[in-house]
Amino acid sequence: MLLLATIIINSIILGTMIFFSFVMAPLIFTKLEVEIAGKFIRVVFPWYYLFLGILSLFSLIAMAFANRMDTIFMILFFLGVVVSRQIIMPKINIYRDQSANNDRKAESMFNLLHRSSVGINFAQIVICLIVISRLVLYP
Repeated sequence: MLLLATIIINSIILGTMIFFSFVMAPLIFTKLEVEIAGKFIRVVFPWYYLFLGILSLFSLIAMAFANRMDTIFMILFFLGVVVSRQIIMPKINIYRDQSANNDRKAESMFNLLHRSSVGINFAQIVICLIVISRLVLYP
């Protein structure tokens, strides 16, 4: 039962990440005006990360109780969520605001941090795929 719950939790995490990354974010920035899209994303992202953080914590705890090696993957996933939400995202917002005033250094930092957050998100998708595969193939 714990195994099935963990598979379901990780599948929800993966589905959420894929849907948000490849459907919602592109739609938001192509269908909304830039200023509105930016404001909307700033409201959505904290909730996105909170949702992922809570689910990954449940998954991590379930795997720890099952004494699975996959716990290490979920620790990395959870840390990625915390770093993205608590450190990178606030800095991205600050540098984005500063870059609106033609601050080239701020624009450069925004781009670097944005690429970092995208990289973390991609790594988390890969981690989720690995964890789900291992849960299914090696119960």
